[in-house]
Amino acid sequence: MNYRSVSLLFVFSLLVRFLFFPYWGNLPLGGDESYYWDLACRIARGELIPQDIFLRPPIWVYLLSISALFADNPLWGRLFTTVLGAAIPPLMYVVGTRIFSKKVGILAGVLSAIYPEFIGYSHYLWSENFYLLFSLVITCLLFKKREVEAFGTNYYLPFAAMGIALLIKETGLLFFVASLSTLKRADILRHRCIPVYAFLLFALPVVIYSAYATYSNKRVILVAEAPFINANEAVYGHKIWKLTREENRELFLKEVLVGKVKHALYTIPKQFANLWTPNSFVIHRLLDAEKFGNYDMPHAPLYANISVYAYLTVVLLGLTGMAVSDASPFKTFSLYYLVFISLSGALFFMCSRFRIPVMHIFCLYTAVLVSEPKKLVTLKTRAKWPSGVVLVISIALVVIVSVTKWKTLGRWG
Repeated sequence: MNYRSVSLLFVFSLLVRFLFFPYWGNLPLGGDESYYWDLACRIARGELIPQDIFLRPPIWVYLLSISALFADNPLWGRLFTTVLGAAIPPLMYVVGTRIFSKKVGILAGVLSAIYPEFIGYSHYLWSENFYLLFSLVITCLLFKKREVEAFGTNYYLPFAAMGIALLIKETGLLFFVASLSTLKRADILRHRCIPVYAFLLFALPVVIYSAYATYSNKRVILVAEAPFINANEAVYGHKIWKLTREENRELFLKEVLVGKVKHALYTIPKQFANLWTPNSFVIHRLLDAEKFGNYDMPHAPLYANISVYAYLTVVLLGLTGMAVSDASPFKTFSLYYLVFISLSGALFFMCSRFRIPVMHIFCLYTAVLVSEPKKLVTLKTRAKWPSGVVLVISIALVVIVSVTKWKTLGRWG
């Protein structure tokens, strides 16, 4: 590892983020930021296990409470998350160098340092920043150039870390399933002990926390209540644990087997588009965030357009880079991860910030394409035709979503 390059990328990334400090330094809390900061302050004041902690995965709140020890002003939280966000580009450099080449690592690190969505989300108090940082560390542990780490104890630390990742953000489950599917595809799981140990190591922290949460609340809680509450109340208008067995059975027969299936073709495309829309909370605050507070930046529409087109460019180039790149376990993992998060976004309500933890994949493969543009000609070969077909379908989906959601740019939700 080139520590000089890592240090320079961190400093550069930090400077880029603090260039916008005059506009986010006094930014009011918006959305779930209030939930996270309120709990962080309560923990800092000595309330070690607030009752509301069980609504979402707990680790990020406790980490954020470190900044709340200094003052109740959310500026301290924003400074803390900005430093964490500035650590993402150096890790991108390490991952890119480890899996591809030093040239790809440098390009990926610089790109993630100036990528508008990463800059915007770096000072928000949500868990996405830290989750992405943590998942990049796991990626370094699990993958190396063109192969998964040699058989042995190297598997066990990453899978144990994935269990902790699930206690940071719910999408940690998708990371685990994508990793396990990759090992299966690579025929590593022929050693029967690996999937068993991997699952046990992943499940151990999750089961311990869920058991404590269930015992404390006298009802079943699996990691966090928010996904279930949001889904149930959005679809049914009820909290299912407050209904009788007969009411639940009727609700299942009437709403799930009939209503949900009936409306699936209508809701699934909308929810898929909601995840991959070119709109974001960053653009909302640039253009029209009266409820949560605007950035009040000069030339805000210009910055909003830069953010939108940067997102579309990175996604389209990343998809192309993935199509032309050589087969590898990391490529397999990336495909699984993107498919799983897209399916989750289609089946459940996931707003655009849920894509932040996978945007590093597009950045990495954009760097791959930029570093070796001649690989584009390989799409003409018969061996790459399946990748070319998938690429065309993926680009078509991006275009359809963008056209459909273009009129919503700047809106909340």
